[in-house]
Amino acid sequence: MIRLKHAAAMTGGKKPKKTAKGDKPEEAKSLENVVIFVGENFPEYQKKVLEILSTFEFKDNQIQGDYIAKIRDTIKGKEGGLALKFCAFVVKEAETVGKEQAFA
Repeated sequence: MIRLKHAAAMTGGKKPKKTAKGDKPEEAKSLENVVIFVGENFPEYQKKVLEILSTFEFKDNQIQGDYIAKIRDTIKGKEGGLALKFCAFVVKEAETVGKEQAFA
């Protein structure tokens, strides 16, 4: 994702121009400034998701139990859909790096 955003930033969000055969493509401009945004805390629905997931057991970095139904019952409406997407991200992260690292 970062790679795609970087490529879009390098071209100003536009597709690169096509060149005629034999022409050399334009050289990419280097970035001079970078801005990184850091959030200090999670939105409320993300906190709830992390609390719910922490109650489930993980075995070999695989979550055990029906965590999706528990999240659907707890979080309703528009936030419910966002919560399920966040949950999928956290569970996938836990499978690759471990529960402690994903929940940190």
